[in-house]
Amino acid sequence: DVSIVMDASGPSLGRVLSYFGVDRVSDAPFEIALNLQKVGTALTVGNLGVTFGDSLFAAQAEAPNFPALTGATASIDFSGPRIEHLRYLLGIPGVATGPFHAQLDVREDELGKPALRTTMQTNLGKLVARGVVGDPPEYIGSKIDFELDAPSLRQLGQIAGIAQLPDQKISARGSVV
Repeated sequence: DVSIVMDASGPSLGRVLSYFGVDRVSDAPFEIALNLQKVGTALTVGNLGVTFGDSLFAAQAEAPNFPALTGATASIDFSGPRIEHLRYLLGIPGVATGPFHAQLDVREDELGKPALRTTMQTNLGKLVARGVVGDPPEYIGSKIDFELDAPSLRQLGQIAGIAQLPDQKISARGSVV
């Protein structure tokens, strides 16, 4: 069993992370609050809040059968005015700039299966995904529908290391089963 309650703050998250070998993170004040408990297979994140400069991350979750998502609920929200301050930390290539927002919700659907909905938006476009998730480790029975709208196929190609794509809008819809 594990119980963690933590509050931390400081003038520079970049400086703190550099002590752990994570470099190139912008200097900005930060605050972290965490209340986490794991008893048997039950995991509860009563609160996880992180403020990094003007960026905000908030999460709450309950997973009675962790790591399975059966019976789980979760809510994550992450936003800020300048994603470029977080690029290295998040692993996002240099073409992402300006405001960003990401949101994830997990709840049981009407059949008792874990259902998720996520939305992510940057200057690169907007991705919406929703569907049901099977149990780990195989996740059999999962089906996620997605919608992607982006102003530039070329910029998306740069992220994937694909050169010479046309600089035009793209819309894609599909499913991952």
